[in-house]
Amino acid sequence: DIKQKNPSPELMKTVNTIANKHQLNITRNQPRGENPTDDLFEMAINCPWEGKLESLVGFLTELQQQGVRYDVRSLNIVPAGQNTGKLKGSMVINCAYTKKAAPSTAPAPKSN
Repeated sequence: DIKQKNPSPELMKTVNTIANKHQLNITRNQPRGENPTDDLFEMAINCPWEGKLESLVGFLTELQQQGVRYDVRSLNIVPAGQNTGKLKGSMVINCAYTKKAAPSTAPAPKSN
């Protein structure tokens, strides 16, 4: 559940935290528009990245372990440079979430 009106900062923070844990450098996050479907919302985040193959595999594995919350829809990979052992590319991660209802500000009924 997302508490914020704009969920992209929280979603991008989670993606960056997982990437940092696996030493995968996400150079910038570019959220796209939010798509509602009844009570479920989805937002795509374009993530250019750079790192070693092991870092990418660890990152993707942990994203997959999050269940249906994160889904990598596209993944592009190219060598980062000659003899560096690193790769670079971009991926589009679709994030699914629900929003918590705002707390009611109506006064509680008085009992007599």
